[in-house]
Amino acid sequence: MDRQELINLRDELIENLRTGNEEYKNMFKSSEYSAEQKSAKFKDLMDIQNNIEQVKADIAEFDKQASAKL
Repeated sequence: MDRQELINLRDELIENLRTGNEEYKNMFKSSEYSAEQKSAKFKDLMDIQNNIEQVKADIAEFDKQASAKL
């Protein structure tokens, strides 16, 4: 992956997290969701957050390697 692809992936993940957070908040406004469903949604959001952090680290590493080549 090149740097721009990583940035695009990061931005997509951030948007997914934003949307997921809204869905998660709305789950608490409705009685139709079980504790298990809420817990699963929270786990999904944490996975997305971890992926964002990994992509950010990948971008930083990419930049570090590019700087070293210069």
